[in-house]
Amino acid sequence: MEYSLMTTRQVKILFCRNGLYALCVSLLLVLCACSARKEAPKAKPPVPVTVASAVQKSVPVQIRAIGNVEAYNTVSIKAQINGQLARVHFTEGQDVRKGELLFTIDPRPFDAALKQAIAALAKDQAQAKYSKVQLSRYGSLLKDGIVTQDQYDQLRANADSFDLAIAADRAGIDNAKLQLEYCYIRAPISGRTGNLAVNVGNMVKANDVPVLVTINQISPIFATFSVPESDMVELRKYLGRGIKVEAFVTGDEGRPESGSISFLDNTVDTTTGSIKLKGVFANSGRRLWPGQFVKVVITMD
Repeated sequence: MEYSLMTTRQVKILFCRNGLYALCVSLLLVLCACSARKEAPKAKPPVPVTVASAVQKSVPVQIRAIGNVEAYNTVSIKAQINGQLARVHFTEGQDVRKGELLFTIDPRPFDAALKQAIAALAKDQAQAKYSKVQLSRYGSLLKDGIVTQDQYDQLRANADSFDLAIAADRAGIDNAKLQLEYCYIRAPISGRTGNLAVNVGNMVKANDVPVLVTINQISPIFATFSVPESDMVELRKYLGRGIKVEAFVTGDEGRPESGSISFLDNTVDTTTGSIKLKGVFANSGRRLWPGQFVKVVITMD
């Protein structure tokens, strides 16, 4: 009797355990079923679009390239004589005009040389005049047999030598004037001066390095660029029709500089497969500067 009661308890315990297990399994099935359900997709808001009518119109035939700005003309100013730099008549970065005085080299030694050459000419002219008077006198004496032919020939040779000396003196005067003129160095072109390499008081030598100053002509100005050889066929069709070239300055693309093609190289660069061109621009506003990189657009048609 006691044995059967214990068996009943065990049965109840087992029943309780089985019930818990069943409850757990039911809960897991419910959770799995809930997680397996997918939420319904939300409706997306409408996307705004711009509507325009399709039109037909002409578009420009263009070639684009990167160009490098170059001065229209560049002159390196050097001294042509030896001397002391006495004065500089401009400031660095100043615009100068053709013929404007830039430097003065001490002219005193060259002025003295000019005066010496003039005095030598006057001396030889006086001696030549005297020798001609003597030659005329000896000519009369030769006819009378008072002097010999040899004496007369010697006087004539002296007179001729003075004539040659006068010609040499005149050439010396011209050279002295030229040397004196070299003391005043003037601008050969109109443009903008660069860095001043030699200051007042220094000795300068003829054709010495460094140069005194460099002048760049920037109005007008060049822009050099290269285009692929594949564009040459199309480009050459329009070369004689006034092709329009525009240069766009970085940071100010809204105001391009307009110009024209002034140079087409006579050969294609075999290493890059491109050909060099130059565009010339008036550059009245000084927006293009030597050494600057610009975007170049060629409008052919």
